Amino acid sequence: MPNKVSMIVAVDRNGNIGYAGDSKLPWHIPEDLKFFKEKTVGHPIIMGYNTFKSLPGILPNRHHFVVSSKRPEFVNPRMVAGISVFHSLESAIDIAKMCGTEVFVIGGATLYNYALDKKLVNKIYLTSVYTELTGDNLVGINMNLIKREFHHKSEHTLEIISTSGFPLKIKTFYRNS
Repeated sequence: MPNKVSMIVAVDRNGNIGYAGDSKLPWHIPEDLKFFKEKTVGHPIIMGYNTFKSLPGILPNRHHFVVSSKRPEFVNPRMVAGISVFHSLESAIDIAKMCGTEVFVIGGATLYNYALDKKLVNKIYLTSVYTELTGDNLVGINMNLIKREFHHKSEHTLEIISTSGFPLKIKTFYRNS
């Protein structure tokens, strides 16, 4: 089976994923966190430095690939095992593909948009959170590009109201042939 490069992301109604300079998720949705875990466990995950910093620690059973222009010394010594640092998304993907059949790009906005622009991903797990983030420093992903270059199948859609009160829809998108 060929390696898949997938993106897993949650967005508001306008495609925003959070706030610039704030690496924390703008919402706490247990169902989406469970979905993220179910999809990514056992697979390599690729993220930018700020996304890496936002993690509570190493996510179990996933090798972490961090794309950063910073030197590798930024890695906390308690977290060294299971982390590889790269200066480009392409090199991280090349090595991550050796570790699993599906590789996940997990954020942030810069990596998501770069992966979309360069056509590096062929599958997207997209959680649409039916709320609107507000503020001047929002960051998001290019939803127009997703609509233009990807499609979804209705049988791969899950609609729920989360226990935290957010209505959401989880869709799987596939790159058009």
